[in-house]
Amino acid sequence: MNIEIFRVGAAAAEVLGTKADGSVLGVTSRGAFLRVEDRIIYLTSANYLSPFNLTLAGGDQRFERLAPGDKFTIEDGRIWFPARQVTVHTATAEVWHPPLPVPFRATTADQRQRSERIAARLNEIDPGKGFLFLSRPLEEFKLADHVRIHQAACEIATAYRAKDLARFMAAAGVLVGTGGGLTPSGDDFLTGFLLYHFRRVLSTGLNDDFLEEWCDEVTRLAFQKTTTISANRLMFTKRGWSEDIFLTLLDHFCDPAVPFDDDLIQLLTEIGHSSGVDTFMGIDYAIRSLG
Repeated sequence: MNIEIFRVGAAAAEVLGTKADGSVLGVTSRGAFLRVEDRIIYLTSANYLSPFNLTLAGGDQRFERLAPGDKFTIEDGRIWFPARQVTVHTATAEVWHPPLPVPFRATTADQRQRSERIAARLNEIDPGKGFLFLSRPLEEFKLADHVRIHQAACEIATAYRAKDLARFMAAAGVLVGTGGGLTPSGDDFLTGFLLYHFRRVLSTGLNDDFLEEWCDEVTRLAFQKTTTISANRLMFTKRGWSEDIFLTLLDHFCDPAVPFDDDLIQLLTEIGHSSGVDTFMGIDYAIRSLG
């Protein structure tokens, strides 16, 4: 059986450029996660832009023949699953590279206002989603775990302002692996936080040398404590890479002329178990970290 791919994300293209063996990490209703050493790519029928995705032509569902543990080989841009007699062809696929950010024009106050608008709308749609409670006043917290997570999130922002790696990593240790889903909420929060700052560096030309070291430390911790999928998302924040919706969101914060309408806010609530909302909250706290 042959499966054709019409689009490959830039991170997935790097994996396809190797001659390597791997295995199926997991299969969902929307795709199959494939692992090659410490890298994860996602074979999916969902038509959205991500550096990790291999998008099937025509919404093909035949990836559902795959099962966790199935072995595969990558050679000459083809992925061969011998146990299933399935070959995935990528030679004619276009490669999607995450675009550079727009020029940074908004003030911190403007960004805070925009973030508060989005958080308010998210609370109207689904107030119980993931780490969205972090957008509300501390006196509204009813769970001790929420207080603990809030303290860690505030420490992340404070440690960034102080450029205190030890303090940052202590808080990151609380968040990494916290929550449910293929990418736990704490991981997504940290991904959003780091992604904001790396994209800000790309946009402004400012040189925050410490950021790369911090990202490397968090990524190492993630490979030890949480899912490989999360670790990959964290690792690629260093390049400013993520799913297109988050890049659009960050451009919205950078430049008042870039819209982020209600349909996209709604979509944030639909990404993963709570990954869209949790990544947003990490971005929100990154804006707070600017003072």
